[in-house]
Amino acid sequence: MAGGARVRVGIVGAGFVAHLHGEAYRQVRGVEVELRWISSARPERAAASAAHFGVGGTAPDVATILADPAVDVVDLCVPNHLHAPLAVAAVPQGRLQGGRPQGPPQGGGRPS
Repeated sequence: MAGGARVRVGIVGAGFVAHLHGEAYRQVRGVEVELRWISSARPERAAASAAHFGVGGTAPDVATILADPAVDVVDLCVPNHLHAPLAVAAVPQGRLQGGRPQGPPQGGGRPS
């Protein structure tokens, strides 16, 4: 999309949710979405996802993604218990996107 808006995304996680998000990014219209990074605790999964989606690179950790000034959005596609520490790193930079709660419900109970 020449001359149009573009969003550059770093995905943290390479499992089921990351795959769904990657497929969803392919369906976005009106804005060019560039998947710039995929990071995973399991490098082989990050490499497989990067190959599948044509991502520019794999990152060993979220810090690598955050160090890239071209990244507009950090998409957390990790289990809930990992959201809080990753969000704490991404929020100050204003580049967080996460589809789930960033921590346990108030009072520490389970959602109803």
